[in-house]
Amino acid sequence: YESQVGHIQESLKNRFTLHPYFSYTVVRRGMRLEQVVNQRLKSFEMQLHKFNATGFKIEKDKCAMLEFFQDHDIHVPKIIGIFRNKKKMHEKLKAIQSQWASYNYPLFLKGCHLTQGGDKGTVPVRMENFTRKGAMERFMIPWVDTKWEQRPLDNNRPWSEIMNKLLATLEPGIAIQAPFRGLRISPDNTPLETKVEVVWGRAYLGLFPEYHDVIALRGGIFEYTDRGEEAPEHWTLGNKEDTRLRWLVDGGHMESVWALAEKVARRIGIDEIRVDIFIDPERPEAPAVNEISLSSGHNYLFHAPYLAQAWAGPHLKRQWKTSSGREGMTDEEVRMWTAPKLRATTKDVHLQTIAAS
Repeated sequence: YESQVGHIQESLKNRFTLHPYFSYTVVRRGMRLEQVVNQRLKSFEMQLHKFNATGFKIEKDKCAMLEFFQDHDIHVPKIIGIFRNKKKMHEKLKAIQSQWASYNYPLFLKGCHLTQGGDKGTVPVRMENFTRKGAMERFMIPWVDTKWEQRPLDNNRPWSEIMNKLLATLEPGIAIQAPFRGLRISPDNTPLETKVEVVWGRAYLGLFPEYHDVIALRGGIFEYTDRGEEAPEHWTLGNKEDTRLRWLVDGGHMESVWALAEKVARRIGIDEIRVDIFIDPERPEAPAVNEISLSSGHNYLFHAPYLAQAWAGPHLKRQWKTSSGREGMTDEEVRMWTAPKLRATTKDVHLQTIAAS
């Protein structure tokens, strides 16, 4: 944390502007990470009712998210199509079937309005689903029709009530995406992925779904955490540098990952974001964004309180500048943090152009 404060400050001063949509998060000193997330979502709900602002669609509508990435030259696995009309979606599937040999598999069908894991809104489609007689009618068309009608839900989390109100406003849609073509070397034979936390335009740390006990830090460090199920209270003890993924640093992969995650955050103009990135072991210069999260439920262990401080600090400084907020910071914190500069735009988050960002 202490090693990153200066870098976050430099980003705030020279490389980052905050979209006004994310300036309504009201924080208090000492908040836990999940409390800051909840305050963010409260601000989303308020702005929806007061201004009809729908900036949450940058994550909660995958169609809007993918379109934003396309418009902002953010590398993602190839997008075959984005569909807001179910009939046109059916027609595209039939067109793919007629030219099935022209595609790499599996293709992925993604319900744009179904972003929660429990919604099961993504399905891989393999070549035989297009070549085997009757497979489209038995599998793909029914899946599309069912998911088109399904309503998203985000249950069993601290902010479920607020989130479900936001999700209820989403229109259905489905995107078709090609697979990430990088060499698959993860333990589950899936693309190696890292989930990067970015605060104020500075990549802070990265987690690995396939290596749950490894945390990537800046400066080429990998941290090992002992997460024995028999003693979760000791997960914060006995940490040491981990070398299993050292090749990601030695090969230049992590610098590309950090840069891509920061590009996403800065283009959006968001104070905190988790950017999930696929890594190609053979091409360190070509990581690709899988998705993003504005309300991550991951366990950041002993890093969580410091992430919360880094996220909340500049907001506290912004609030401190008003008479109502002057009791919210110590003198040291006032000196430590810079208030963010607001981006001069009236466009909703997901509708920004490169010029605006």
